[in-house]
Amino acid sequence: MIFWKNKYEKLIESKSLLGLGIINNDLDTMIYETKKILDNDIQQFLTYISDAKGIPFSELLESKFLPIIEIIKK
Repeated sequence: MIFWKNKYEKLIESKSLLGLGIINNDLDTMIYETKKILDNDIQQFLTYISDAKGIPFSELLESKFLPIIEIIKK
């Protein structure tokens, strides 16, 4: 969660540096998506992945999500 919180804060900072009057759809989309992850989507995503792999969430947490990381690397 710390990663996403930091990412969100950096995106907000970038937007403020650009100025409030500037509309940047890509930046706004990234802010929106990151906020969704922070709000609750990360837990839903991890639950979905653990269910799809057939690995209980507690085991994924203990292994520091290594099975998921290995899939992503492929």
